[in-house]
Amino acid sequence: MRMISLLTIILLLSSCSNIFYDYRDAQSNDIIKLPHDYRLFSSDGEINYVSKKQDYSPVVVESNITYIGWNDDFIIYQRVEADRTQWGIFNMRDLTSQTYSSERELNNQLTKLDIHSIKLMKVRELLDQEK
Repeated sequence: MRMISLLTIILLLSSCSNIFYDYRDAQSNDIIKLPHDYRLFSSDGEINYVSKKQDYSPVVVESNITYIGWNDDFIIYQRVEADRTQWGIFNMRDLTSQTYSSERELNNQLTKLDIHSIKLMKVRELLDQEK
C-alpha cells in the first residue's frame, strides 16, 4: 500500500511539472532578462520582441527590435519595420507605450521624463554576451 501511494505521488508530481517549468527559457538561449519579469525574446536573432515571462502575455514591444536599453522604470528601443525606423518608450510601471518617428522626438521625450542614464545597445551584441 505504501509503495502504491509513493508511485501515485511521483506520477502526480511528474504530470504537474509543466506548471513549474518555463518552457520558453528551455527552448531558447536567446532571452534577455529585463526588470519586472519582462523578457526580450529572440527567434534566430531576427524577430526580437518584449513580453512578460509568463505564457500568453501580450507583447509590449513589437518585433524587429534592433537596439534596446532599460532601467527599473522604462524600456527604450529602436525597431525597424518595412524600411521604417521607429523609436519607443515603454513604461513598465504604468504599462504605457509611446512611439516616435525620429530619434530627435525620442530624445525630447527622454529629456521631459528626466531619463538620462539609459544607453541603447545592439540586441545582437546583448544576445551574444548572454551565451
